[in-house]
Amino acid sequence: NFAHWPNRLRVATGRMPFYWEGGGPTLNIRDAAEGMVLAAERGRIGERYILGGPYVSFGDLFAMAARAADRKPPRVKIPLSLLYVGARVADAVAKPLKIENKFSVASLDCSACLPKVSSQKAIEELGWDPGAPEQAVREAVAWYLRDFTLP
Repeated sequence: NFAHWPNRLRVATGRMPFYWEGGGPTLNIRDAAEGMVLAAERGRIGERYILGGPYVSFGDLFAMAARAADRKPPRVKIPLSLLYVGARVADAVAKPLKIENKFSVASLDCSACLPKVSSQKAIEELGWDPGAPEQAVREAVAWYLRDFTLP
């Protein structure tokens, strides 16, 4: 749900001063991999299975990450309407320059759809049992802090 890894690392190290509206399904990458294996083994041909953990707001997600690193969470919340203004500007600049824009109106629109997904079908039909988001975030933070440094 972040534009790229430096933002994740900034949250975990207490260097992200703000968060924004929104959120999404949160799960451990191993749970996602397990779900894919279960879908291959137990899934019905032609069916699709959504593998996503419980919805976690960005405020809660960033707070979990900060706690996992023993840091203070971001305190300033940026409204989604303001993000859309910034994304429109980023889109307008990126298009003529032909550069990749990870902060786009399309990415915000996609993020707004995330709470509407459900993994219930995968849980019921595949026997998939994803772990708690808190554990996934703790493991991710430990990995980022171990393997990356801020530029």
